[in-house]
Amino acid sequence: PLVQSDVFSEPTLSKENLTWAYSTVLARAFSVRGNNETFGKPTFLMAPFADLVNHHNLGPLSSSMYTFNNDTHTLDIRADQDYAAMSQVFIAYGTLTNPMLLLNYGFVLPDNVYESIGLKVELDDTDPHYSEKKRIMDLYSKIEENPTSARVGLNGKIRTSFLNALRIKHAHTMPEMPSSSSSSSSSSSSSPSPSSLGLDENGVWGSGDPWVEFRANHDLLVNLENLIRGYPTSLEYDVALVKNVQLHPKKLSAVMFRIEIKRILRSCVLECLQNIRESFRTAAAVSTGGVSERSSSSSSSASNLEDHPEWKKWREEIAEWDKNATQWRKEIDSVWDP
Repeated sequence: PLVQSDVFSEPTLSKENLTWAYSTVLARAFSVRGNNETFGKPTFLMAPFADLVNHHNLGPLSSSMYTFNNDTHTLDIRADQDYAAMSQVFIAYGTLTNPMLLLNYGFVLPDNVYESIGLKVELDDTDPHYSEKKRIMDLYSKIEENPTSARVGLNGKIRTSFLNALRIKHAHTMPEMPSSSSSSSSSSSSSPSPSSLGLDENGVWGSGDPWVEFRANHDLLVNLENLIRGYPTSLEYDVALVKNVQLHPKKLSAVMFRIEIKRILRSCVLECLQNIRESFRTAAAVSTGGVSERSSSSSSSASNLEDHPEWKKWREEIAEWDKNATQWRKEIDSVWDP
């Protein structure tokens, strides 16, 4: 509406000029809060020279790194660490992922400790046990916030509550589902007890049944690999492109953005493979009689697991995992090494 009004002439305030001006302010403005009426609520202000300070996330973030001084009406910036003379000074713009950095500031960071991808699990409404599983999931949501979604960072670690949601999804082979009576009893309470939902002392659902562990992690693994295959290039190709080709800044940011997402996906794949490796160890312990307290209730499903064709395939490849896991992890971590 402002562009279309008669306040400014078209050459002065075209849509392109307005977009440029807005982006410039957004990328350089500081969000501050003061004590007077003007700055009593979060306010954006422009501070010449201060907007030249670059962002990093190498240390703990401090909310007092920059503040508005109500007495002098100035923006005060404090160093978050000791800096040597003539070295570059940084501040942290916030706990920002690469999409947020790219959208608001036009760059991405390698090894961004706040970078993450989103994962989501959905129950299969054609599953004959769908109603029971949904009831358990709804009750579980009362003691764990949003267990069907997770954010995963560069280490690939997946939170237990999300893995529990996957275990519930694949619990059709498990006889140890909470009974309808116990579920009804729990649903009348605002916060059901973990044990009433089938959680053990470590917060793990399903009593460590290796079959459920295998199916849950295999499901996630297949989806992660599909996401990786959906990219037109490999991680290795992208890394070589960044290191060996002079790219336009916009293309460089796009490729670096893609590299970081692929690193997280690969880290998640390694985490799934490790979980499958652990489920294999549990099944092997059951089959040889070395049954721990956690897995003793799962001997029946473990023997079925040993006979499953998918499991036999994993058993044949487990030696390769043991041999190469450390090297695969190192390759992901060292992507940006010279």
